[in-house]
Amino acid sequence: MHYASIENISKSFGIRTLFRNISFYVEEGDKIAFVARNGSGKSTLLRIIAGLDTVDSGTVWVHKDIKVIMLQQDTPFDETRTIWDNVLKMDNPVVKAVKEYEQCLEEDAEDIDKLTRLMARVEERNYFSSELIQTFLANK
Repeated sequence: MHYASIENISKSFGIRTLFRNISFYVEEGDKIAFVARNGSGKSTLLRIIAGLDTVDSGTVWVHKDIKVIMLQQDTPFDETRTIWDNVLKMDNPVVKAVKEYEQCLEEDAEDIDKLTRLMARVEERNYFSSELIQTFLANK
């Protein structure tokens, strides 16, 4: 499945150009890393893809069935908790469904009906196979 197309995008702040004419495509199963020096626009590029910022030129297309979620750099973390626990605190429907499923596994594993309903909900939305949780961690 084709997830996203980023074509010839450019972004500047005043006279400073962060990037110019960047193009790439994201397909199901792709693993992507943005590697560059600080201040070169990696976070801005991620914000653009997530729909939180705009481009100066070019086009960004994300498949209608894909929801891009970005864990912000300045997200407050509880240092006494694990990364996974911090991710599960996020206010997002995907995270909420996964969290409810995980809690059921830990607390109500004997309630087969509830577990089956939650698993069906998670599978129906394809949450685990999209590797979304791994994407959260990769964007930190």
